[in-house]
Amino acid sequence: MAKLDEIAELLTEELKNFEHSVNRMEKLKEFLMGYKVSADTTDIDYLLKGYDDSQKKVVEEQNKLLANVIYHIEKSIAIPKWAIKLF
Repeated sequence: MAKLDEIAELLTEELKNFEHSVNRMEKLKEFLMGYKVSADTTDIDYLLKGYDDSQKKVVEEQNKLLANVIYHIEKSIAIPKWAIKLF
């Protein structure tokens, strides 16, 4: 009989622990259901703006170099090989 009382006591203790765990989970569920998550993209925007600025600088420099190449090509003249050998 003592064994049955001991087992019953252990079972009631386990049930109380289980009930306590279920109550904690219900509170956690209520908290998570009410929790609002907002998307914050300011860091990504900052990185993309920096990348955009650096790309604009690179494109401007390439445009200057291309304008310089076009200027020199327009000023150049093509002389055939026979004309060079003639002189």
